[in-house]
Amino acid sequence: MRKKVEVDTHMHSHYSDGSDSPADVARAAAAAGLKVACLTDHDSCAGTDEYIQTATELGVFSVPAVECSAIAFDAEVHILGYNVNHRSPEFIDGLKSITAMRDLRAQRMLNKVAKILGYPNPDIEEARALTESCGPYVGTWQVRQFFVIKYGVPMETVASLTKRTGAGFEPYDNSVLRSPVELVRFIRAHGGKAVFAHIGEFWRRLVKVLGEVDARVELISLIESLVGVGLTGLEDKCYKHNELEEAMAHQLAVKYGLYCFGGSDNHGKFTPEKKMGLPDKNPIMTKARFIQFLSDD
Repeated sequence: MRKKVEVDTHMHSHYSDGSDSPADVARAAAAAGLKVACLTDHDSCAGTDEYIQTATELGVFSVPAVECSAIAFDAEVHILGYNVNHRSPEFIDGLKSITAMRDLRAQRMLNKVAKILGYPNPDIEEARALTESCGPYVGTWQVRQFFVIKYGVPMETVASLTKRTGAGFEPYDNSVLRSPVELVRFIRAHGGKAVFAHIGEFWRRLVKVLGEVDARVELISLIESLVGVGLTGLEDKCYKHNELEEAMAHQLAVKYGLYCFGGSDNHGKFTPEKKMGLPDKNPIMTKARFIQFLSDD
C-alpha cells in the first residue's frame, strides 16, 4: 500500500518555463494534498514571494528555492538551492549573466525554428507577451508556445525541432555557466542548501561524452567534490529517472550521507504527465525530514 505523498520540492512557474503563475502553482500543490512544496524556477526567484504567500495561506509549507544551471564535461548539471536568501542583491546579481544568456538563447532558437518553418525572425518581446512569460528570460516551452499560438504549428512539430537533437535546438553558452562546485558554493554562500537535481539525466549525458567506464569514475569524483563543499541531498525519485537510475541515485545518497528527494519537475499544463508529489513513485521525503534537512549542518 502506498503512503500519502507529503512533499514535492521541484516545480516551475511562468517565471521560468512553466505554464502557470506562482499563485496557481501553489493552489495546485494544495489541491494535490502536499504538506511541503517548493517553487524552483530556473536561475530565477522572481516568482518566489508570490508563490510562498499563496502557499502559506493554503497551509503548504515552503521556502525560497531555485534550480540553477552549471556545466561539467560539456554536460548540463542542475543544482537545486533551498532556503536561499533570494532577496540578497548579491544573489540576484549572481544569476543575471545566466538569465541574460537564457534570453539570448531563446532568441536564437526562435530564429532557427522560424527559418526552418518559413516564417520571419520573431521579436522576442512579442514571444514574451504572447506566451505570458513573466520572468527575466523566455524559456524553451515559451518558444514552442509562440509558434503554436501565432502560427498554429502543432506542438509535436515544434517540440521535435527544439529538443536536444532537433534542428532548431540552441545549446547553452557554457562559458557563462559555473562549475557544479562553484554553484554549490554560491548557493551555500547565500544561505541555501544544495541538492543535485535529476542526477540520472546528468549520468546519461556524461556517458555520451565519456563512455560508461570513465563516466562512472568522474561521477563519483564529482559527487565527492560537491559533498566536500556542502552538497546535502540529491533527487532519486523523479520522472526523468528509470528504475536503474533511481537505484543508482539512492545508493549514492546512502554512501555519502545525503538526503533523498522526490521532485516532479512539474511545469503545469506543459507537462501533464509529471504529477505533483510523484504519487506513482512513492518518494520517501516527509515534512518532518525536510525541516530536518533545512536545519542540518
